[in-house]
Amino acid sequence: MRLTAQLPYQGIQLAAPFCKRSSMIKDDRKKAEVIKRVVCSYLGLQQSLIVSRGRKGHIVEARQMAMFFIRKFTRLSLKQTGLEFGGLDHSTVIHATHTVNNTLSYDKLYIRKFKDVENQIKQELIIA
Repeated sequence: MRLTAQLPYQGIQLAAPFCKRSSMIKDDRKKAEVIKRVVCSYLGLQQSLIVSRGRKGHIVEARQMAMFFIRKFTRLSLKQTGLEFGGLDHSTVIHATHTVNNTLSYDKLYIRKFKDVENQIKQELIIA
């Protein structure tokens, strides 16, 4: 508190970067919502399923893909990304990212889905 009180007298503006960071997180959370919506729409799932604890293959695939894109298109931390999915641990987000990267290395059908979803997300984020 004392440091904050002295800073204006020294000509240093401390509040602006912190405000900017706060608004960035809000924007990134909006982007995360767009990403989850696009992934679910493309894969034909309700958005509530990917934030649930469901472990069926199609749900896990959608959740992992959404986590990957949130990491790619936002600046949310691993922990914040996990919170977007019902409070999952940061290690789950790391695992999801590795799984998507691994699957992209060999599965042609997955690559096609991935690219289609990525293009839709890019279009949505330009509009948003």
